Amino acid sequence: MKIEIEYCDQWNYGPEAGRVSAEIEGVTQARVQLIASSGGIFEIRKDGELLWKKPRGGAFPTGEEARALFVSEL
Repeated sequence: MKIEIEYCDQWNYGPEAGRVSAEIEGVTQARVQLIASSGGIFEIRKDGELLWKKPRGGAFPTGEEARALFVSEL
């Protein structure tokens, strides 16, 4: 399983990406690849499939929401 979080470095989304990746790694035991990008992006993908996209002006996933993206598959 390949899990990626692409996040906007310009808007300093790195700390949120780190927090969310730790939540996901805690339930999947898989390493999450963090990809610095730009343009306000914050997306979580598994094997290329988009699971979460932060809407413009929207919130980041909570720990519970991030874990729930993967719990049903375990």
